[in-house]
Amino acid sequence: MAVVVFAVGSGSAVASGPRTITGADSGKTFVIRRGAKIALRLSGPWVWREPQTPSASVHLTPIEYVAYPGFQQWTVAAVRRGRATIVTTGRRRDGATRRFRVTIVVRP
Repeated sequence: MAVVVFAVGSGSAVASGPRTITGADSGKTFVIRRGAKIALRLSGPWVWREPQTPSASVHLTPIEYVAYPGFQQWTVAAVRRGRATIVTTGRRRDGATRRFRVTIVVRP
């Protein structure tokens, strides 16, 4: 299991790791500080269901675009210390499906 540490706080720059979680990161665990915001960007040709998490540690907000940019994006806000697993499923036109899952560990 890969663990990526984000050393970010409110308004600060990322010290290590990307600012954006992508489909290539499925299965990874990310550690971020409470108050940090990062992007979750999932690309086409998959159409992704709204990502879900039962945890109150993160809050997901969809980003709406006037014209489709080739991906769907959400802001992941680290609101409370804890652990959150974010899951979603993508579907292609031919009916194929893909599952996406990442874990976010929120630290103070």
